[in-house]
Amino acid sequence: MIEYFVEYPPAPYFNEVLVNCPQAATVYCRLWNKRDKENWFRIPKKLLSREFLLPSDTVNRHFMALCRRGFILDIKENNTTIDVELLGWDDEE
Repeated sequence: MIEYFVEYPPAPYFNEVLVNCPQAATVYCRLWNKRDKENWFRIPKKLLSREFLLPSDTVNRHFMALCRRGFILDIKENNTTIDVELLGWDDEE
């Protein structure tokens, strides 16, 4: 049997995402699951729609919604990649 494990954000924090950005919650879960130890998610632009199974413009709108609410701290974009910094559980004020 193959086990599929997804790491979700801590429940109180994830609840905030669901309340404030319900349409972007699945994107946020994917970001959280794929982030590195420094809470960065890096992806080549050409793989963005494939990773999230959504059109690139929709993913970018979800990134902006999460950014406005403070769940994403920074988005760095160049010609080939997009780097997204997530707010970590320990970073909360």
